[in-house]
Amino acid sequence: MLGLEIKTAYLQEIENIKQIYSQEKYGAELHHFPKILNGEIQNIPITIIYSSGYVLDILEASL
Repeated sequence: MLGLEIKTAYLQEIENIKQIYSQEKYGAELHHFPKILNGEIQNIPITIIYSSGYVLDILEASL
């Protein structure tokens, strides 16, 4: 990822993650990450990104 623009690195990692989570043992977890894996997190209004302390909320807020 070194040297890539942030958006390019983010989109590339989404593809890497989808490959990993396509394995049967991880596949059931994908539904937890729709805002992150759709590649459009920067378009989500800040009012619907939470920072409740729940790890997925914090991950979304950080991105």
